[in-house]
Amino acid sequence: MRQSLLRAILLLCTVLLVACGTHAGDSATRLPGAGMQTAGSEAVAGTKTPPTGATKVGSTDATGVPAPPQPTGIAISATSEPTAISGPEGTGTLTAPAPTSTLPPATGSLRIRQWGYSQSEAYTEVSWGFLISNQDRASAVLDTAYVLTFVDDTGQTIKVDEGYIDIIMPDAEIGVGGSTFLPQGAIARSMRVDLRPGRLAQPPIRPAIAVENIAYFERSLFPIATGVVSAVFDRPVEDVRVYAVGFDRNDAIVGGGSVFLPFILPGQPIGVEVSISGAGQPSRIELYPVITSATVHADEMALLNPRPAAVTIEKQGWGAVAASGEIGWAFLLQNPSDTLAAEPVFYQVTAWSADGRVLATNTSAIPVLLPGELLGVGGSVFAPDGVAPDRVDIQILDPSWEKLNATAGMLPVSNVQLVPDVLTPRATGVVTNGLDVDLGSVAVFAVGYDASGAIIGGGLATIETLPARGEATVDVALAVGGEPARVELYAALSSSSQIP
Repeated sequence: MRQSLLRAILLLCTVLLVACGTHAGDSATRLPGAGMQTAGSEAVAGTKTPPTGATKVGSTDATGVPAPPQPTGIAISATSEPTAISGPEGTGTLTAPAPTSTLPPATGSLRIRQWGYSQSEAYTEVSWGFLISNQDRASAVLDTAYVLTFVDDTGQTIKVDEGYIDIIMPDAEIGVGGSTFLPQGAIARSMRVDLRPGRLAQPPIRPAIAVENIAYFERSLFPIATGVVSAVFDRPVEDVRVYAVGFDRNDAIVGGGSVFLPFILPGQPIGVEVSISGAGQPSRIELYPVITSATVHADEMALLNPRPAAVTIEKQGWGAVAASGEIGWAFLLQNPSDTLAAEPVFYQVTAWSADGRVLATNTSAIPVLLPGELLGVGGSVFAPDGVAPDRVDIQILDPSWEKLNATAGMLPVSNVQLVPDVLTPRATGVVTNGLDVDLGSVAVFAVGYDASGAIIGGGLATIETLPARGEATVDVALAVGGEPARVELYAALSSSSQIP
């Protein structure tokens, strides 16, 4: 149980770090890794007067030899073209680029075919990407380090950045993308990529992962690339890293980014959203899904510890907030076991357009779902400007199961009131701490319903401090599609370790 919880915390921290490094997309509500510990309390409107093209990685089945992945790209009508030149011919920024050195020498079975970057001179962030291939047809390369060196006009090194690629499959080419922050006022005039290769080994697992329906959305602050990811495998593929690489009209690399996708269920496509910065809009985006060492570890644990039951989504729904682009969503999650606690429960919310493009995603985890618990979770995402959502899907990964001497209802919510408002309706309530310990950062989820009982959205607020055997008021803003008739509130523990 503790190992599963530690993995949840580590993955959530990794997701947050990647999001910070690559400017994660706009979101009105970001769910913390918190679990529900009480039956829902509700308020009914009127009952009280309120105050106020596919990229293949690996084989086509779970046991075949993986084929080299061909990146899936989408052409984009560029309104402005980044003026950066990619390696091996040269790199640069918005000003005339200085020539860079030729490709670094081959290192073992690894080859770098192309690299590049762009930097707006108004910012210190450099967005970069490179293409790397494994020439060995039989062995994967594990634990490869890459070193990025940025040089200014005078030839002085202004920043050295480093990263790792856990696994490069046999006879495969992948793209790697990200961003680096330079010292204040520094301008990069060239970039170099060097490798410290790891070791050769047989591929530990061979899932076939594909990406299709790639789209690019030019948001005002944080542009995103999205796609639909699927896997051919006989069990879930977990902890996949998805890289984005952007190209200009001359096919020069002008930027990139990456994100962790916590799971891909067999036969169930899932959305991915990658922030990609740079000095302008790319003409083409390619996405590369790559398994990681965490993928291998999760697969080993799943085989050693079969999951005896599955949590179920009892009800779900969503609504588009008028004239805002915000999409509210909520769902009810049930633990069917009377004796076992589920922890953690990873979930992802994906908003889709009518033509199958991914508009937005929200990924998080519920650290613990107590025996017999019914949990309500709500939040919101933002669709790109001018694109209407057609549907919202919610997917969950079956958790690990452990015995826990606890029952649901430790954080009851009372005196729930619905506060109508034309723009932002709200829900208020009082959360009581039934434990003998002070609690911090208690998440309170809202689930909104219309008059017919359908879920039309949700929301989230946080109580900073909830004293032992004490109580605190909460006020939750609702993102709903229409006028809510009633609302339920659910308070959440952040981990089973808070239970004495």
